[in-house]
Amino acid sequence: MNKIVKSHKRVKEENKDVDEKIKEDRKFEIDAAIMKILKEKKTMKHNELTSYLFERLKFPVEIQQIKVRIEYLIERDYVMRSANDNSTYEYVAWFMTLTFIQINWYLTNLDN
Repeated sequence: MNKIVKSHKRVKEENKDVDEKIKEDRKFEIDAAIMKILKEKKTMKHNELTSYLFERLKFPVEIQQIKVRIEYLIERDYVMRSANDNSTYEYVAWFMTLTFIQINWYLTNLDN
């Protein structure tokens, strides 16, 4: 009987680890889907973006997960809120995220 209880605990722990890995992988899938949609559309309202994500993602996702991932992408300067409307997101091209120092460094090292 004791072996069964220990085995059951171990299986529960393994399942918990697998669930955490799946959640981590899905974060990246959500990020990629957001970026692909915004790259294609350039600007999009929040409700429209979430609708596209529900259609495109092949796993169940909660609206809170989407909000967290959008905020993460905003913090990383991959996405920005529209200056005119807070509920509209805009795709930020990679070269727009470069700082003046990065551009300066690139230009000075271009000849090397």
